[in-house]
Amino acid sequence: MKKTILLLTIIFVAGTLFAQQRGFKPVIVAGTGTSELYKESHALIIGMSEYTNGWPKLSGVKKDIPEVKTALESNGFHVVVKIDLTRAELDQVFIDFITTYGQDSENRLLFYFAGHGHTLNKFGETIGYIVPVDAPNPNYNEAGFIQKAMPMSRIEEYAKQAGSKHALFLFDACFSGSLFATSRAVPEIINYKTAKPVRQFITSGSADETVPDKSIFREQFVTALTTNYADANKDGYLTGTELGKFLQDNVVNYSRNAQHPQYGKIRNQYLDKGDFVFVLNNTQQNNNNNQNTDPKESTWGGEEVVYTYGDLNIYTKIAGNFYLDGTKKGYLNANTRKTLNNVTTGTHTYKFDGTETKTGNITVYENKTAYIEVKSTKPNKTAGTKFTNTKAGCTMVWAGGGTFQMGSNSSDAYDDEKPVHTVTVTNFALSQNEITNAQYCKFLNDKGNQTKGGATWLDINDDDCQIEKSGGTFYPKSGKGNYPVIEVTWYGAKAYCEWAGGRLPTEAEWQYAAKGGNVETHGSASKYSGSNNIDDVAWYSSNSGSATHEVGQKQANAFGLHDMSGNVWEWVEDKWHSDYNGAPTNGSAWTSGSSSRRVNCGGSWNYPASNCRSSVRRNSTPDNSNSRIGFRLCL
Repeated sequence: MKKTILLLTIIFVAGTLFAQQRGFKPVIVAGTGTSELYKESHALIIGMSEYTNGWPKLSGVKKDIPEVKTALESNGFHVVVKIDLTRAELDQVFIDFITTYGQDSENRLLFYFAGHGHTLNKFGETIGYIVPVDAPNPNYNEAGFIQKAMPMSRIEEYAKQAGSKHALFLFDACFSGSLFATSRAVPEIINYKTAKPVRQFITSGSADETVPDKSIFREQFVTALTTNYADANKDGYLTGTELGKFLQDNVVNYSRNAQHPQYGKIRNQYLDKGDFVFVLNNTQQNNNNNQNTDPKESTWGGEEVVYTYGDLNIYTKIAGNFYLDGTKKGYLNANTRKTLNNVTTGTHTYKFDGTETKTGNITVYENKTAYIEVKSTKPNKTAGTKFTNTKAGCTMVWAGGGTFQMGSNSSDAYDDEKPVHTVTVTNFALSQNEITNAQYCKFLNDKGNQTKGGATWLDINDDDCQIEKSGGTFYPKSGKGNYPVIEVTWYGAKAYCEWAGGRLPTEAEWQYAAKGGNVETHGSASKYSGSNNIDDVAWYSSNSGSATHEVGQKQANAFGLHDMSGNVWEWVEDKWHSDYNGAPTNGSAWTSGSSSRRVNCGGSWNYPASNCRSSVRRNSTPDNSNSRIGFRLCL
């Protein structure tokens, strides 16, 4: 679940006019003279966890809500909590809250949303949405999703309807900030900044980044409100700009560079001048300010370094020199790790200068280790390297390229596996797993279930099919989303691969990948794909319970590919020939000959072990679909 969840958090700040209880007391700021910063402080927290319609439930939200509530109350907010709202209820809650608490310009109103978020790309524009509990998953029903989900343009309207000077929105979500201009301004004098209106936004990540159910963003937001770590100039006030920079630096750090928060102000000349402010209490202001005045000294790479307070761990996948705050610390080889001990607490700039140049900021905390991971942005096609095909929604694995012995001379080999011959393949990638029902539904909802060669791409009417159609939308049957798609014809498999920007693998590519390429050469290769023990790597007739199984549950082979043996046979591009006499030796598909039948590879859940060997092959007509054949994507 945590790999697919899109957790969304919004914070909206404005205010109103009651008195003599938490949230209704004025917030005072000291500047050239003591003045009132806000009359009142009110917060609305909305948590969405009990999703249906194809979304995973979010158990982490149930933990987030009370922790955020406590942190806000400690900062003087009156808090209202609403749980599991439909789209209609969500709109009404916004309207009621803004109407009740958000009309006095001298108050602040805070809105926090925790739940799913999603991004769609329409006509070149990226549109972010927050997801109420009644919105369907757009991977299966995009039209229904657009009808029920709340677009960020609607949030922008609510922001403008509020009468308060200051509004701050934070999105712990998987979309970029298209509504705002990025900002890196250094916070200015509090009295000046709070005098001007503003609508500020902070997102926890860029578009297409996945946010875990256990929210790093929420943890760092609570830290910012309950300590003085985020108060960059240590003046006792936490501004929206300081908060944005703190969250950007720390979420990138603690997510190991998986999330990249963005922050800025609305694109409106009347609402981009001010800065929202939290007033930190004395305990927070004094927290962690007792610094060691007798730092230790040491060296790395011949340079003198002052060490205090925390550690910094650097892992780099590229070679080059590492600089911290402009000082060279040493040279690191590719794929190595180095730890700097006792680095001064606070935010530091770093630069890695080598085969590529990387820069950034990192915050070091007392008695804790901060992490920097330097990744290459150049395509890495090394065998076993993984990447994501975003359209297909699947992980791809490079199989590299090389020369191997295709076929088998083993005692249990069939005549159609001979003669063994030398084949050279060029670099290619395969999907890590067989294409699933959920992935195929996304394709069907885009292209429809078309007819080719006298048969539909997917035989949805067969009782064994694990996909159903309702209201014009294709869905996986309950619990079958991550099972390999079956009842798919060769035409349906080929059409999916082309839609995803790829193709079916050739038989030579498929067998090279199954054998582990140059890692497992003929004669020393394991009998099955990844092991000589079939139960390690395959679902077959003796262990499958007469059914397909969820992909990726068995041990991967040398390249990191799962289920190359067993589970389902897999379509490849090649026409069927009864032996390898005259077969291509350059890895291309063998498409000559009069036969219309196509090759299947790998064995399946209802075949014995002898038929799940890496070199075993069979054939079917391209219009055939059954419960034993699936496929995987090749690039």
